[in-house]
Amino acid sequence: LFRSPLTRPPHELQRFVDGLLGEVRAPFLYVAGGEPPQPVTDHLAAQLAGGQGADLEVVVWPGSGHLVHLARPAEFAAALARFAERCSGSQSE
Repeated sequence: LFRSPLTRPPHELQRFVDGLLGEVRAPFLYVAGGEPPQPVTDHLAAQLAGGQGADLEVVVWPGSGHLVHLARPAEFAAALARFAERCSGSQSE
């Protein structure tokens, strides 16, 4: 029986995310709204600040909900473009 990771308690979700981060071999961008509080976002941001895990970029827009790409399309597009530019630049090094 499949159980969505998003329905798990925060401590189980954090372990799930940690497992995924250990498997990631490419840079990735995690985009989230800041409302309501996001346990995964907070956990990823803490890992990023601690220098742990994969090449991870976390972008959070306070006041936005789950669909930040619809609520803030210009900001989302700009973040995605910056991330793509960073990734393409890192491949040429």
